[in-house]
Amino acid sequence: MKYFKKVIALGLSIALLIPVISINALEKKDTNVNNQIINVIESNVSYTKEGIEVSSDLKNDLKEINLEDIKEQMIEQGIDSKFINNFNSDVIYSLVKENIDDINEGVKNKTLKITPEEDIINNTDNSFYVQGGSTYTQKFSWGVRQNKSTAAANRWVYDLNKSSQGFVATGAVSVLLGSMGAPIGFVSGLSAAYMGGLANKVSYVNSRNNRGITVDINWWLTYAVKNQ
Repeated sequence: MKYFKKVIALGLSIALLIPVISINALEKKDTNVNNQIINVIESNVSYTKEGIEVSSDLKNDLKEINLEDIKEQMIEQGIDSKFINNFNSDVIYSLVKENIDDINEGVKNKTLKITPEEDIINNTDNSFYVQGGSTYTQKFSWGVRQNKSTAAANRWVYDLNKSSQGFVATGAVSVLLGSMGAPIGFVSGLSAAYMGGLANKVSYVNSRNNRGITVDINWWLTYAVKNQ
């Protein structure tokens, strides 16, 4: 009898661990699947006081990347099917180049600033820390990073779900990125399923502790969510 109790206890322990292991594996996949593209982009840009300069090699270097894993993640995250079908290295280049042009214009107009750490933030956005994490937005050559305190993340989940239920693409951009803005092509990939899926992921990760969350949203719309 004691043997069977031990077997049952072991089985229950394994069963409880499986969801955690599966979720952690998916989170690592969400991050790793985009790292190759991000690394190529970052190795082909340089930051100056005037903004970001792009290497002439970027377009060709992007063509060397196998995008099948990215497309698989796009499907899982509910990105619009037309966007996925048309997705290739030229699309990535166009999105990144348009974003960098926008950043440079923002730096010129002093609506954006580049910090000594090469972070791009809104000139009116003051980073602050409250109990439960920091809340501020960063812009990069490859996308936007949303840092949310626990309370701010809960409010964001509400807004994401609301956007999903009454989906309008232009309104969804504002919910996702705040005042940072996005390349025109970014909007075409959004969907109600995407907004709802992100809301669920943020809600889950935010519930694991009280440190707040960080969400990386790439210009090709894939995202990764983790605790701060």
